[in-house]
Amino acid sequence: MSYNSLLTNRCTIERYTSVNTDGVVVKKWAELATNVHCLLQETSGRMLQQAGGQGLFVDADLYLKIGQDVKPRTTDDSKDRIIMTKPNTGAIFLVEVVVDSSGQVHHLQALLKRVPAE
Repeated sequence: MSYNSLLTNRCTIERYTSVNTDGVVVKKWAELATNVHCLLQETSGRMLQQAGGQGLFVDADLYLKIGQDVKPRTTDDSKDRIIMTKPNTGAIFLVEVVVDSSGQVHHLQALLKRVPAE
């Protein structure tokens, strides 16, 4: 069984971007990628220890193909979000951390925080 065959879910990745409309800069979500093959594994929530002793709560792990453009939250609060489209639950998650957890350029693991639907 190949890794790609395990990516049975689909999602849309959106990026929080600045848009200049008639000289007024506003931040909004823009679609970055659609119908992305992935595997979502939700948890009941867990805390990860970050550098500096800060805790980070996450609600799910998302597995993606290596090379997928997805970015975690940064200090300027730009971030990506994931919207699940298969199954079509409408669940929305913010990307908190992205790692190559195998260390062998095999797959990406994104740690997600669930947010209320809009």
